[in-house]
Amino acid sequence: MPLSLAQEQIFARQDTSEPSSSRNHLEILDAAGNRHKKSLKRRAAELKLAKRLEKKTKDNTRQKSNHTSDIKILIDDSSSEEEGNACTSDVYWTSMPVVMPQIRDWVSIMKSPLHLRPSSECIYTNDSRSLDVIVVERDDRIDWALETLLQSKHDDILAIDLEWRPDSKYSDNPVALIQIASDSCCVLFRCHRWEVLPMQLQKFFASHMTFIAFSWDSCDEKKMQSTFGFGKRDFRNFMDLQNVAARLGYPESCGLSSLCTRVLGQPLPKMNHVSRSDWQRKTLNRIQITYAALDAFMTVYVFKKFRAWHASSMPCASCGHLMGAELSRGSTSLMSAKNDIACMQCDKVFKSCHSLICHMSSTGHQKTTHHQCISCGRISRCAISTVNE
Repeated sequence: MPLSLAQEQIFARQDTSEPSSSRNHLEILDAAGNRHKKSLKRRAAELKLAKRLEKKTKDNTRQKSNHTSDIKILIDDSSSEEEGNACTSDVYWTSMPVVMPQIRDWVSIMKSPLHLRPSSECIYTNDSRSLDVIVVERDDRIDWALETLLQSKHDDILAIDLEWRPDSKYSDNPVALIQIASDSCCVLFRCHRWEVLPMQLQKFFASHMTFIAFSWDSCDEKKMQSTFGFGKRDFRNFMDLQNVAARLGYPESCGLSSLCTRVLGQPLPKMNHVSRSDWQRKTLNRIQITYAALDAFMTVYVFKKFRAWHASSMPCASCGHLMGAELSRGSTSLMSAKNDIACMQCDKVFKSCHSLICHMSSTGHQKTTHHQCISCGRISRCAISTVNE
């Protein structure tokens, strides 16, 4: 039967519509394929960039190693190391493996000014490029800063310190700056606007790293607790350098600057007008940045020097006593069974040799051979006997 004109037109439209539909489908597939190819190219470019950055980081690390000369590795020779405690005891410091960069020119490090790196807004460095300082102003840079810090470390030792605006009679200011440092990089977190401690830092403090502070219990612990409800018990591994120094015989009055003089041969610049400056100001000046960074850096280096002394058993050139040896127990020392320092005449217990010496001077309980070495600064021996009446 012959088709009508209307039917022929309908079939003609159907015949032309089918190829058009298939062509559209092919175009969609081609477009998806092109997008996939572009995505693969972009991914390859990102991987190439990541490899280039990784190579650059390794080159920078190698360059820093050249600036700091040879690196001495101290091997852990103890099998009784305690891990996983909420707050690690200061006793196990003698078994911690550390890597000690051999820096010889402490004068230039202490006194050389920091300057911004080229094409950087927040990374400062010194003239020898042996120490880098990162100032973190924004929360979205916390992860990047922590990752950079981890890449800079040679072992699991990090220092921590705090700064805040001076309190007055009517104000209790929050922590304004948290300093965390390895032996080549220090990160300054400006935290005066934080209401809670960021989760990234909480997890970081609870990691396997060992955090070392100096005289933390004096003010820092209270300030950290009042600001963030976070204290040294929340660290997995925490240690106070002042306690380590006391175990080696350094008097309680020996501050971080004095320890730097005795241990590194160069005093740490301590300026009262900087330590009591406004740490909540809009932008920290370079004097504040240098002061805050050196406090953390030197805590790391003094501890590593103690550890190196303990591993090498090097004697003091003046008094002859081993530099890294802890105060021994027994009648010829000031150590009691509980590792405190006791007067043998009245059995009163003290926390440091300095406190005991003051007690003996005020009560007359002294017939001693103790002395403080003028070279190493340690109270190397304190043999006490009863005063003959």
